[in-house]
Amino acid sequence: FDYAFSFDDGDCERYNMEKFYTCFSVPSDVYEDDSIKCKAYFVGSGVGRLDLLKRIFEKISSELNECKFYITEVSNEEMQPIPGIVYNSPIPFSQEIQMAYNTNCIIEVVKQKQKGISLRVCEAILFNKKLLTNNKNIKLLPFYDERYMSIFSNESDLDIDFVKSEIDVQYNYCGEFSPVRILDSIMKKEQSHRDFQ
Repeated sequence: FDYAFSFDDGDCERYNMEKFYTCFSVPSDVYEDDSIKCKAYFVGSGVGRLDLLKRIFEKISSELNECKFYITEVSNEEMQPIPGIVYNSPIPFSQEIQMAYNTNCIIEVVKQKQKGISLRVCEAILFNKKLLTNNKNIKLLPFYDERYMSIFSNESDLDIDFVKSEIDVQYNYCGEFSPVRILDSIMKKEQSHRDFQ
């Protein structure tokens, strides 16, 4: 490869890759849909984080109705009946985006060693949604906004009042996740390489 990029700081440090933010563009077909509106929303695999997911969702759903948590890759023995959790029912990406667009708070739970952001962060920023995350590295990023983002380590320090609050979220997104930024970076590198020759 001529160039190698990663969204994860750890990968960039280990493999000498160049950092870029996860790519995400606003889909043209998302719309407000009262039939799927919810207060808090998560979608993702339970692998490597199932116990934490169950504990935080149990805490949230004990104080807040209308939550939707979709967890895949969960064995029958590990399924615990918790309000709002739907196990092993994958949804297509188009439906996932629509759900994210119609929630008040998107929940991101990254695996233990992940440093980069997930698509949940992109969705929160582009759709102007609150973000509840366990990724402490988000504080280092230029689009971090403590008014709209709440960081937790486990269920005991989760700010339930933040999840319950009704606030007007405005990130004033400036295209940080556009795939065009990667193309621009490659073009600059190519131009620099030609100029050097």
